[in-house]
Amino acid sequence: MKQMSEVLVHWLDLKLPNWFALATACIQGLLGVGALGFLGLLFAPARLVLWLVPISAFAGANSGYKLWQKRAADSPTVWILSLAAGLVTGLAAAGLQFYVDARFFHTAPPLAALAAYICAAAAGSALGGWLRKRYERIKGGRDKGL
Repeated sequence: MKQMSEVLVHWLDLKLPNWFALATACIQGLLGVGALGFLGLLFAPARLVLWLVPISAFAGANSGYKLWQKRAADSPTVWILSLAAGLVTGLAAAGLQFYVDARFFHTAPPLAALAAYICAAAAGSALGGWLRKRYERIKGGRDKGL
């Protein structure tokens, strides 16, 4: 089983060199939305619909920054992967809002709010990538982030 997983990892490294960066960015975005969304749910569940827009933007920026930090190589697909990580983060925020509205308030969230979460997370992810590129330009090179 260990050999099979090693073969799979090597195959992914050859075919998709930035797969690990995408996985860590998605996990970090999901954990960010989960943690901050839980705090919002704990302190103000009725206002969660308002708070999830900046929460998803912040978690999206965090995931975009992490993706650009852990990327294997500069390529035009990194921006697409960054937006994909932002979309995963936005879908997590939308899912959290849908669950809270269905479970606590027995309503359905407005589609405009769900679209706002997804757009805010995607924009935040692009902003996080831009911030990382700016940091690399100021620092004068790219370091391998751990």
